[in-house]
Amino acid sequence: MKVIGIIPARYGSTRLTGKPLIQFHNKPLIQITYEAIVNSKLFDSIFIATESKIIKKKVMQFGGQCIMTSKAAKNGTERCAELIKKMNHDINKDDIFQISASMEGHPDNVGPAIFGGITIGYNDDNDWYISPVKYSKNLKIISFVSDQKILTKESRKGLPDSISREDSVYNISRSALLINSISNNNFDDFKYAFQDKVHEQYRTPKIKGFKTISNAAISAGALATYLSGSGPTISAIAESKELTINYEMLDAANKLGINGEGIICKISESGVQLIDE
Repeated sequence: MKVIGIIPARYGSTRLTGKPLIQFHNKPLIQITYEAIVNSKLFDSIFIATESKIIKKKVMQFGGQCIMTSKAAKNGTERCAELIKKMNHDINKDDIFQISASMEGHPDNVGPAIFGGITIGYNDDNDWYISPVKYSKNLKIISFVSDQKILTKESRKGLPDSISREDSVYNISRSALLINSISNNNFDDFKYAFQDKVHEQYRTPKIKGFKTISNAAISAGALATYLSGSGPTISAIAESKELTINYEMLDAANKLGINGEGIICKISESGVQLIDE
């Protein structure tokens, strides 16, 4: 089997524009990354996927292989998937999932992004697996996307190095209840299933308005609320009244002087797709 390495390199990063071209010891970061992967001797071929002609020109200068991808790609997973299609390699979704989960270090994001729906991802013997969860197509996700800047790396610093057995059991039971509630449409249990003692209590103090906006969503008819990743996005899940919930979340944020936007969406059934222009 031919093993292909893909390095997604985005020039227009919202956190640090032009990051791949930042110089270290007279070399751009993208060249240092490329050469390190070449020296690992783990791949038969290595390609850099980028939306930037500037990055492509630099890659060509140091002898790397680069393929242009669309500016519409929202993340590295989408950029890798687009490059694979352009290269016309016969790689199915599971192959993409294996590569992406290994790059990410966990399947939590790439699993549903690639396969769609609600998924449980796990690793065993260096292979990644995905298990789909049955869910109601009526469920909606309402998110308040705040303008607050919360870096995942910084947010993780606030997490404890270890958690108690009691908190572990608490979260395991909630995780089991959540899957059971989703798959059996027991929405009344959501208020318990979304409870958490592993990360939210450590991260939400830095999320301005988290409690107020969450309470506004519940009062408006949301089944439950949760912190999306490390934040600052606050999400609510509901079967109906999504417009009212969105309005109340935005209103609560506005009264606190927090800028942001509200997004209402269904749970994608298909996962990432490349739409030809």
